Amino acid sequence: MQRSFSGIVERHKSIRLDYLKECGTPAYMVATGLIAGVVQHEYDHLDGVLFTDRMKEAFREKELSREEWENVVRRQYPETSYEIFDS
Repeated sequence: MQRSFSGIVERHKSIRLDYLKECGTPAYMVATGLIAGVVQHEYDHLDGVLFTDRMKEAFREKELSREEWENVVRRQYPETSYEIFDS
C-alpha cells in the first residue's frame, strides 16, 4: 500500500522569476503567496527535489481535516498575487 503524505514546507513568500519567452525575449514574473509557493514547488521538480525532501513536519492525510489544512495554507500564504513584466 502506498502512503500518502501532506506536510509543511518553508517557502519564500515572494519571488522574482526571470525567464525567456518563446520568441527569446527576456521577461520576469513577480509572485507572492500561494503562487510563489507553487512556482518554487515546480522549480524543485526541475532540480529533482520532491516536497518530501523539504518537509519540516509530515502527516498522514487523515490526521488533519480539509478545514485544518486550509487554515495551515492561509497562515502560510495570507496574500497571493502575481504580475508578469517584459524586461
